[in-house]
Amino acid sequence: MFMFRSRRGNLVKKLWKLQCRDEKQNQAQDDRRNVATAMLKRLKEPALEGLVRAVENKGADTGSCCLVPKGDLRLGRHTVSPHLLCCQLFRWSDLTQEWELVRLPLCMMTQENDQLYTCCNPYHWARLAKTGSSGIPGFTSEHTQNLSGHSSALLPGYSSNCPNSQTSSYSASTSLSTRDSQSPTSAPPSPTETSDSSDPSSRYLPPSYSSLTPALNGEMFWTEDDRIDSTSNSTLACSVATGGSTQNCSSTDSLGRVTWCTLAYWEERTRVGRLFQVRSTGVEVFSQLPRPSPLGDAMCLATLATNNLKPSESTLKTREKIGLGVILSHDEQGVWAYNRTEVPIFVNSPTLDVPNSRTYSVFKIPPGYSMQIFNYEISKLYQRLRDPTTLDGPFDPNAVRISFAKGWGPSYSRQFIDCCPCWLEILLVPPR
Repeated sequence: MFMFRSRRGNLVKKLWKLQCRDEKQNQAQDDRRNVATAMLKRLKEPALEGLVRAVENKGADTGSCCLVPKGDLRLGRHTVSPHLLCCQLFRWSDLTQEWELVRLPLCMMTQENDQLYTCCNPYHWARLAKTGSSGIPGFTSEHTQNLSGHSSALLPGYSSNCPNSQTSSYSASTSLSTRDSQSPTSAPPSPTETSDSSDPSSRYLPPSYSSLTPALNGEMFWTEDDRIDSTSNSTLACSVATGGSTQNCSSTDSLGRVTWCTLAYWEERTRVGRLFQVRSTGVEVFSQLPRPSPLGDAMCLATLATNNLKPSESTLKTREKIGLGVILSHDEQGVWAYNRTEVPIFVNSPTLDVPNSRTYSVFKIPPGYSMQIFNYEISKLYQRLRDPTTLDGPFDPNAVRISFAKGWGPSYSRQFIDCCPCWLEILLVPPR
């Protein structure tokens, strides 16, 4: 009995050595530590060991769920939930509110346990990145919440000014270069050429990204049922490659799982590997294998990268920064992206923009943050409000793009997404 308690006490002491330190909040952290000590010592030893692994490896090993009974803990004159307390101690010392946290799909807590327990493993939670606080001018969380009422009066007005550094907007007509007269390896035209053109037919249209033929060497894809090479049919992609069409690219596998999105990986203007259909609730995209190994669909970019025989120096440097990559998941409301890398990722999504504007917005998601990058309800509403006369070319309302480490737009040296070293195109099945 003494040895058992000693082992548990040593694990708790090890955790305190890994605690986040903020000199401005020394007293607050000491109070949190005193409250958490009693809670952590009640954890079962395997759960405590998993918590130590997760904190020690900074999420490279996510560890196991650490279940504690639901109910706020007394902290001075205030109360705090167990998972918020652990996130404050071991990840974000400046975290203040429970609503700032989003539970990740890699947390394996069952629905039955959810009624009685909460998981206090801080690496099973992400910090919420809100578009309203760092995004489209006039586009607040209130607008997003009220969109279910289908009132166009609640939609944000278009503004050409975007003062917040988290988002950059750029003209849709100059955002992407045409592929009709250029080879896949040619450099994109300059923005000056776009503004000087007086012929409407010469305006830059969205590129035929996923229609380009990729290299098809032995890339590795993992799926929940077989973990072998993907046999995705490239004709199923719902992308700008289809000229903005919204064909239903849903398909079902032998287990009855339905495809909800297809992934295309790009290095600058070169698509690398096959299109990859996602059927499990979440998919992990990484270059450094996470621990434990993914349970659902997974895409290893390090293996795919071998198909690009002439990567640029910028691409090689960016590959090294992808690390644990991103987790993409979907629920009834929409699609979420969790940034597991140590560098920001940048997102462009149709439902994060205002309708019928001639600009795209690029959002920055810091490491450890999660954002809803596509909202099904807003997408349906935008379909009814969309004015075709505002489009300068083919437009796909169900395609999302994510760039690793490098942003694009007027605030960056890269004006176009296909100038980014490493990026993903997420081709969503249109919502019904």
